[in-house]
Amino acid sequence: MNGTQRTPKTAQQTAQQISKPAIQTGVKKWETRVERRTWERDGVTEISETYSVRLEHDGKRRWIGLGTPDLREAARKAKRFNDILRMHGWDAAFADLSPETARKVTRRGTPTIGEVIEAASKVAVDIKATTLHGYAVALRWLAALVNGIEGDRSRYDYKTGGADLWRAKVDAVNIADLTPRAVESAVAAYVLKKGSTPSSRRTAASMLRQARGFWSHKLKRLLPFENLHDPFDGIRIEQPRPPKYVATFDSTALASAARKELREDDPEAWKAFLLLLGAGLRKGEADRLVWTHFDATRGLVKVMEGKTVDSIGEVPLGPEAVEELVRLQKSATGLFVLDGKPTVNTSRREYRAIDTFDRLAAWLKKHGVTARMKLHSLRKEAGSIVNAAAGIHAASRFLRHGSITVTSTHYADARNRVVVGLFNTEARKEVGQ
Repeated sequence: MNGTQRTPKTAQQTAQQISKPAIQTGVKKWETRVERRTWERDGVTEISETYSVRLEHDGKRRWIGLGTPDLREAARKAKRFNDILRMHGWDAAFADLSPETARKVTRRGTPTIGEVIEAASKVAVDIKATTLHGYAVALRWLAALVNGIEGDRSRYDYKTGGADLWRAKVDAVNIADLTPRAVESAVAAYVLKKGSTPSSRRTAASMLRQARGFWSHKLKRLLPFENLHDPFDGIRIEQPRPPKYVATFDSTALASAARKELREDDPEAWKAFLLLLGAGLRKGEADRLVWTHFDATRGLVKVMEGKTVDSIGEVPLGPEAVEELVRLQKSATGLFVLDGKPTVNTSRREYRAIDTFDRLAAWLKKHGVTARMKLHSLRKEAGSIVNAAAGIHAASRFLRHGSITVTSTHYADARNRVVVGLFNTEARKEVGQ
């Protein structure tokens, strides 16, 4: 045999290789990295009762005290600290490990709106970026309302700086200005100015709930402020019920028109229509759906990232929608079902396929869909169709609501009611048939 011959492994070498520990991941790995530190005092070696871990990030190397004598718990804390450190930096990691310690490093003055929002962005590691952005929008809205900071259309100008100027003015407002009485008075004045309409009451309640998110137990304990009073103390936030959904268009006729006008002329808008009405997906879910989560064999799409944890799941599709998506997949060149911009700002509700959504919304308006949120009305109509065919519980599962209560808030159970005939079996029939 030409070349260097390989020497066969001895039994001992093979046994040594087999006995080597496997690469460890997760919490188990960190059990080998944490340690109980030792030091010399008066010639005597002392050992800490609790575990610590040494980490390096951003040019800094530090010992982190984990505050527990339990190895497993210390490993869990070390892993979480390291995960947050890599994503959000030292401040967020220390704030999560010991919120009370983090409070002590801040000044004692009452913070401004901008300072609260900025501090939250550094420590809110368990809150979705879009949710935190909603909190910030609501808090700024409330601060502007309380302080009478008016804004013209330039406040929405993100290109030439109008939005930045308005935001800077609101961010300078001191939290101390937002007393519970001032908040209630300003919100009441807003609702009255809008004519006390159900819509204005829902808007006010929604903004109050979102702004209050900064004072939730999950977040407030992490904010490094000693003088952070609660502007919502004692305020009872109204829970106005939204109106039940009532269809304002014929979904069958709309689908036929979409197939005729969009299928060939605007395939992207046609795909969006199929996902929103055929699968009842939310706009963001359709925007993030990838082709690998479309299962033609089983006739479903998998939602892997949704509004809440309950949103994650499999959504069944009708045969027509499956057939169309299979046809469209053959000519697909990208990862996502809907083509769009390569990147978006994930801290806001920005959409990759925004141009497609805008074209579809314009088409829906042209065809008699009058709802303000035209694309979301397709999801509502999908839920209404399932509700009419199989009842409120089936609609709740299809829409992936967190509870049946959410579904019943928006839909009336359309199943025919059954009455019990005590003496006449003929009376045991479905009312309405």
